[in-house]
Amino acid sequence: MVPLGERNNAAQPMEMESLRPAAPRSKPSLSILVQQLWTLIKLYMEYYPKITAFLFFCIIGVIMSFLVPNFRRPVMRNRLQHDYAHISKHYSFQASQIDHWCLWGGDDQCTCLDFTEPESNSHLNGWLKAHEANKKYVEDAVAKQSSYKPFDVVFVGDEMVEKMGGKQLGMSNGESQQVGSVFKNTFEAGDFGWDVLYLGIAGDQTSNILWRLQHGELPKYLSASIYWLWAGSNDLRQGYCSEEATVLGILNTAEYLSWHDPDAVVVIMGMLPFSTHDGVLTESSTSRFFGSKAKSVEKAKKRYHFWPSIEAVNKELEDFCTNHTQMIYFDASHLFIGSMGNQYHKQQSLHLMQELMTDFVHPSVKGYQLLADLMQNEVKRIILDDDEDNDVEEKQSD
Repeated sequence: MVPLGERNNAAQPMEMESLRPAAPRSKPSLSILVQQLWTLIKLYMEYYPKITAFLFFCIIGVIMSFLVPNFRRPVMRNRLQHDYAHISKHYSFQASQIDHWCLWGGDDQCTCLDFTEPESNSHLNGWLKAHEANKKYVEDAVAKQSSYKPFDVVFVGDEMVEKMGGKQLGMSNGESQQVGSVFKNTFEAGDFGWDVLYLGIAGDQTSNILWRLQHGELPKYLSASIYWLWAGSNDLRQGYCSEEATVLGILNTAEYLSWHDPDAVVVIMGMLPFSTHDGVLTESSTSRFFGSKAKSVEKAKKRYHFWPSIEAVNKELEDFCTNHTQMIYFDASHLFIGSMGNQYHKQQSLHLMQELMTDFVHPSVKGYQLLADLMQNEVKRIILDDDEDNDVEEKQSD
């Protein structure tokens, strides 16, 4: 037997040990928590099936309410609501015909100018000086013409046309000089030696172009065989005008040229494609369904694909020219459009060819060279009357 004193001594360490604080428990891992949660859910489903089903569908409904608005849908476009192909000539264009001035609907979410009210663009630095230079340019050119002989072609438009003449906001720079040389060699120094004028200023909407024409750039004594109008891009891209407003702005300017010189042919050039998405013109099938929905006009602008709007505008311009004598539609969009892919796969989305349109908005020097050749062929067909498709007299007889 163990003596009583020894038993007490033996028990003492046990008692002292029991007084020590318990070691901290380790936290359960995430997998254990998930497992426990799932076990709880299964038990709840087993004992309360109806309530569980109700909660399940409520959760699905909440999730869908967040996801469905975020599916990427094409931005609502103000499609052309009227047929302008048979509109009567000479100032019959009415602003009241337009359902919405702005590309996304409404009249207040854009800087679209009223095409019925010609407006100066003098707030743009260098614009007024460029306008005065154009007036002097026309005056000097007419003075050099023998017996006020009509010019072969007068190009009218925005920065695209101004660059054809070797200028940018009235100033010469490296690229504009190269483009000017291209058109000088193609039109003026070529086999035919056409007499041409270039009346364009960068940044102009059609309302600004019309103001310039009415304030000295198109004097009464100026006449030409062809007036070549290339405009509308700034209405759509900078003013965010609706397709209808863009069409009517272009046609109103074309009608002013026709009214100024009734015997001349007016060529309406279709808008070239441009992109704010690194050259992508159309949304892929994937991007239409995924992505954040634009919750403001500014967000819509960032992801808006302009090409469908450009196509709508160009189609209306083409129909108008088909139904009006002395009007010819010219389109060169195909020069700048391609698709990405190889022999095994080709993407559905269309792309701009960066070599021909470096900034995906304006043609490069090489792009202008291709344009110059194509445009000169069109001028030859009209003036030399060697193409049935562009025979104005044939259209008149029809």
